[in-house]
Amino acid sequence: MNRFTKSTVVLFSIFLMACSSKPEPCKHENHDRETLVCSICNETVDHHFINHKCTMCEETSDFEWERITDKEEFVKGVEHKGTIEKFTYETEAYADAFLGNVPNGTKIEKPAYAYLPYGYSNDKQYNVVVLLHGAGDAEGYWFGVNDRLKEYETDTVYKDCYVYNPNGNITKNVLDYMLDNKMIEDTIIVTPTFYDDVTSGKKKLDMQSGIVSSTFDKEMKNYLLPAIASRYSTYAKSDDSASLKEARDHFSYVGYSLGAMIGLYSAMTECYEYFGSYALFSGSRGNVEMAANVINGSPLKLNYLYMGVGSCDDFVKDGPKANYDAIRQSSTKIDDSNSAFVEVYETGHFYDSFITQLYNALPELF
Repeated sequence: MNRFTKSTVVLFSIFLMACSSKPEPCKHENHDRETLVCSICNETVDHHFINHKCTMCEETSDFEWERITDKEEFVKGVEHKGTIEKFTYETEAYADAFLGNVPNGTKIEKPAYAYLPYGYSNDKQYNVVVLLHGAGDAEGYWFGVNDRLKEYETDTVYKDCYVYNPNGNITKNVLDYMLDNKMIEDTIIVTPTFYDDVTSGKKKLDMQSGIVSSTFDKEMKNYLLPAIASRYSTYAKSDDSASLKEARDHFSYVGYSLGAMIGLYSAMTECYEYFGSYALFSGSRGNVEMAANVINGSPLKLNYLYMGVGSCDDFVKDGPKANYDAIRQSSTKIDDSNSAFVEVYETGHFYDSFITQLYNALPELF
């Protein structure tokens, strides 16, 4: 064996010894319940909940941190089922007018869906959740209805809009289950769309995506909320602005992706007098200062703020958590008693994350 070969063997042996002696990553089997510091490596490690209990300490959580789309109770449904109906309401075409497509003040008819609890009666009062979709979707998204975006079914951008999970869309089953098991109060869920006309072409739809954050608030408070109050039995005594503001504790805004950003930039800043609670899922990173200033400067209470994201959501990445941390730091009226952030494990920017977040948020809103 020549000297070069001997040296190579010696160096390779040293390399193997170094590799074999390299410590394995800490498994974080225990951490302090309060400080979150691992007892082995001294790193700060967030709670990891399985079946509502942290795997590293005695901390528990009422929230679901694992997707609910495979749970049998949501797949098969319950005996007492609510109903879903489609309705239309008149509104100004704010987004189209902003784009110059139509004159200011142009009126259009827009569709929305409403989930009514089992046994719905005009003799009772109901909470209301305005539940928004994301970019490229439409008013039927949450209930698995794809009767308007047919031109996008084979589109490379929007083809996944209505791909839910192996068990399909379970939103109605989840709502039925939660009401049947008294997990939430009697609540009407209304799913509108922030687009003026989603049938007029993808280019226009994409253009609207950029400006609806600053226009949809007008539609909500001037047309959508009055339409809900006049059509259904809510806590609003009438459909006028004063009555709707008086009933704000019984109205909540919820949205995912672009719907979450509309919540942050439009619903919280311009409609704070109309909504007492908010749930925002998987929204892009943004400036929360305006929303925090509105909350801090208002005499009205923020009843609850829920925010969340899927742990594998590469589309928005750390944006939702950054937004949550920033608004917590910026607002004097948000703390652990009226807010929460949940990362649903092994889910991305898709329905299995969004429906799990909705399931977590609903019991906290009213």
